[in-house]
Amino acid sequence: MAKQNWQQDAAKAPQQGNQPNATQPGRQRPMRFMEEDVKTQYAGMCNVGFGAEEVLLLFCNPSVDPGVIKVESKVAMSLKNAKRLAVTLGKLLSQYEAANGLIDISAPRPSEDKSQNEKVFPEIS
Repeated sequence: MAKQNWQQDAAKAPQQGNQPNATQPGRQRPMRFMEEDVKTQYAGMCNVGFGAEEVLLLFCNPSVDPGVIKVESKVAMSLKNAKRLAVTLGKLLSQYEAANGLIDISAPRPSEDKSQNEKVFPEIS
């Protein structure tokens, strides 16, 4: 069976009100993502903040300078889209853990090995 073009599919769907391309409730249109000029970046850290009507995600990496975090990119989104993202990520992580085991997100414990506390380069006197 051949795939139908979403425009043809939407044209066959019952129209509601003044919405020209309304489809049946709960039905999703296929979408095509264009990634032509997108940069892929790694973020070792993420910080989240919110305002009255939006959520701000800061994707960051540690800097060479202690105590400095370099913000690589920011994404602002509506509260509804943030909730959709949270639900989708929750489902994705649940599927991953079901297949691969739990992901440990506990803080790393300090090493009790005293050799790591020794200076690699002794001070010159």
